[in-house]
Amino acid sequence: MAEAGERSIGYQPALDGVRAVAVVLVLLFHLGFSWMSGGYLGVSVFFTLSGFLITTLLASELKRSGTIALGRFYGRRARRLLPASIVCLAGVCILIATDQVPDRSGLRWYVFGGLLQFANWVPLGLRNSYAALFDTPSPLDHFWSLAIEEQFYWLWPVSMLGLFRLVTGKHRSFADWSKRIAIALGVLFVLFGISAPLTASLWNHDAAYFATWARIPEILAGALLAVIALRTGIPTIVRWLAPLGLAAILVLSAITPAGRGLAYEGALPLFALISAGLIAGLQHPTVVSRMLSLPPIVFLGRISYGVYLYHWPVFVVLSQGRTELDVIPLSVLRLSVTLAIALVSYFVIEQPIRERRFLTKPRIGLAATSFAIPLVALLGITQVSNTSSFEQPTETLPPAAGTLAPLVTPPATGAAATTVASPVAPGVGGDTTVMSESVSPAITTTMPATTTTVTLVPARPVRILIIGDSTAQVTGVSLVDWAGDNPQLGQVEVQAFGGCGILDEGDRFYRGQWEPTSPGCVTLLNEHVPERIAQGRPDIVVVVSSFWDNTDHRWPGDPTALSPLDSVYRERALPRFEAYNQLLLDSGAPRVAWVLYPPTDESWDAVDETSDDPARYVAFDALTRDAAAPFPGRVSTIDLSAWVDEQGLTNDHDARPDGVHFSESQSRTIVDTFLANAIIQAALH
Repeated sequence: MAEAGERSIGYQPALDGVRAVAVVLVLLFHLGFSWMSGGYLGVSVFFTLSGFLITTLLASELKRSGTIALGRFYGRRARRLLPASIVCLAGVCILIATDQVPDRSGLRWYVFGGLLQFANWVPLGLRNSYAALFDTPSPLDHFWSLAIEEQFYWLWPVSMLGLFRLVTGKHRSFADWSKRIAIALGVLFVLFGISAPLTASLWNHDAAYFATWARIPEILAGALLAVIALRTGIPTIVRWLAPLGLAAILVLSAITPAGRGLAYEGALPLFALISAGLIAGLQHPTVVSRMLSLPPIVFLGRISYGVYLYHWPVFVVLSQGRTELDVIPLSVLRLSVTLAIALVSYFVIEQPIRERRFLTKPRIGLAATSFAIPLVALLGITQVSNTSSFEQPTETLPPAAGTLAPLVTPPATGAAATTVASPVAPGVGGDTTVMSESVSPAITTTMPATTTTVTLVPARPVRILIIGDSTAQVTGVSLVDWAGDNPQLGQVEVQAFGGCGILDEGDRFYRGQWEPTSPGCVTLLNEHVPERIAQGRPDIVVVVSSFWDNTDHRWPGDPTALSPLDSVYRERALPRFEAYNQLLLDSGAPRVAWVLYPPTDESWDAVDETSDDPARYVAFDALTRDAAAPFPGRVSTIDLSAWVDEQGLTNDHDARPDGVHFSESQSRTIVDTFLANAIIQAALH
């Protein structure tokens, strides 16, 4: 066996193969395949592999020269990471500025977070959960993981050099000081590893997923393995960890739930040990190492940074609603475009700059980067609204500005040919119908029991303001798309905030812990929405609230947990709903409609969230109707829940992949078939 001081770790193609496996897991997860619900664990594999590779370089340099050339290290990292990152950010900002991708509240912070490498803290500051990734996707959501790696790259060389100065003496051998550093890294891994579950319990589950200190243990696991490998080598018997580790990673990626579970409870440091075992096993030849060293897999690993960087913006732009493709053709298209962009980026941007072939003088590269950063920042803040704003009105919409024409298409076979108006939910009021032969561009509604089609033609586009939580965001996106296709019928603006229930006082119970309502939610509901009503003068404000108003609540000054099934809950919630209706009307809204949302079952698990009980929704719907009763003719309800149930969609896992939010295509179908018509009828009543 060679002496410790003679050890070195050269290039290992199989480690590029590990990169390929990790990025494929992430791609499958982001494509929405239910059988890869835990594919986000691929990011954890990236973290551990980065810790191993970077620490190997730093420890080897310390062994060789007794110091670390910090300037050269940071220069290499900047040339490797920044050019493609800035190009991606600039491209996304251009797409946003030209309305090619959905905008979202707080987008400016995502842009600056990506530029300045604190993107993992942005969703925590805005209270955007990674569990809601698919609700209203933003093209910069994935920069959080890049930020954590970049923070590691900034801090780790200085930390390693500091540890080296602390533990080494003038005559101390490599074997001696590397042992001390390994012990220090082990202690740090344990301490930061403990911080992960503590963060989940003392802060929240999203913090355990996003916070730097909670994710650092995954990187430290690779760093510790690197020092051990350099110092003593990896025993041959450990090669069996390669197939076991790879199998465990694949299985856990398939069975770990999306948006909940151990990954959000601080258990990722344990998963990092599996990734470290895989890397350790690959230090010796095995069937797995040979498989991961196959040229196509190695090449995918080499371009994996670009694949990861560009894939999510591509997926957001090439949405199912935009392309109207089924899952498999859409996935092929998304992957093909992603690979094409990643290849161009690798050969035209990344490699030339990395090897100083494109910018021969570092000063030119620095100047170009300095110019690009403010340019991207400028583009990033040109459009940061959460809305697709409707135009300022030129006239008031008359109360009876629409006509209804019955039966412009034949009823379904075997169905009774019954003439009906658009579905009217309880609380909307009587139906005043003017028969007309007009078939002007209009909305059609298909009733589940007797299939008839009616035509509703407003005198001018109806201005619709959608407010509420993430279900309002998803619904609003579909309504915005519908309005784009039917400009003569409606204009839509969305003011929504993920995790924002109308009950904005006190705490609510979610994932085993109590948490307060976000201040951003309180500001949105009570300040921004009234301002938008006064400025934009919508014809109707549509409130969509579901999950967050059906979970247990604790009101200020009272530690008692209350649910919609409790009479005291009703006594406290009803005045808030009535007061909020009054606020919307006083702000200038002629009509308000509350959408009664179908019962949810988060992640389609057993009923383990307090808000998953269908009985709560029945009680909550009754409460919503009662809150509308004091405002006859002005506040109504739209029973989406009953319509969805009649269509057999309430428990359809494909229609609602996460058990809460309807898929993009299903949401658009609901809007086209039922909801847009119901909203316009409520506005014209």
